[in-house]
Amino acid sequence: MSSLSAIRPKNFREKVFFRKLRSQVDGNARVEHGLTQIRGIGRRFAQVITKVAGIDPNMRIGAISEKDLNRLEEIILNPIENGVPNWMVNRPKDLRTGKDLH
Repeated sequence: MSSLSAIRPKNFREKVFFRKLRSQVDGNARVEHGLTQIRGIGRRFAQVITKVAGIDPNMRIGAISEKDLNRLEEIILNPIENGVPNWMVNRPKDLRTGKDLH
């Protein structure tokens, strides 16, 4: 049991819930893979999100602090405003609004 404590910090969560996105992610998954469990996020977009947030992609998502989880959630909700390139969003130049939307 002592070897598990070295791997998992005390604040480790088995399930991580993104409130604003209304999504639950497995805490044992690595950050990039865990983000793909959220509807609308693929592998490439998950890679860009972790790079923009400055989080180690090999880290387990259950070990991330609440502050970093809020940062990830904010980047997902407003990708262009937080440094994600325009060409990465799903709907560049929306027909109705003319904005780049995800």
